Amino acid sequence: MGNDTQDCENKAVKRWLLQHGKTYSHLKVTVLGDDLYCHQALCQLLLVQKFNFILTCLPTSHKTLYEHLEVINLPTVIQQKWTGKIKQPYSYRYLNWVPLKDGDDVLLVNWCELTVTRPDGKVDTKTLLQPIISSLMKR
Repeated sequence: MGNDTQDCENKAVKRWLLQHGKTYSHLKVTVLGDDLYCHQALCQLLLVQKFNFILTCLPTSHKTLYEHLEVINLPTVIQQKWTGKIKQPYSYRYLNWVPLKDGDDVLLVNWCELTVTRPDGKVDTKTLLQPIISSLMKR
């Protein structure tokens, strides 16, 4: 592809990290992104540049990760939160050191999700937090 061709967001963020990552790495930046950015190549580049990350991680895009989660009894924390009118259960599920993809060179990440349940038993989509992954970097 030439310089005149419009490139995708992933190529642009990788290019920016390679050009500017070292300039900002000392700031202990945490990068936020949607599922588009949640893949091993970008996550590894973020870690090499000393950036942490929190990225949306959808089941439709991360088959291996969710297959791994299905066979594990996930730690769950349930808290009752007062909304001003009612108490709603907030259910947090999480697991550390989850493989982001299949293979020998797999990156292990933290995974978590939050589900808020309404009094009628349905998921409250207004406060739904999409499942996310995060880096395991120690600072």
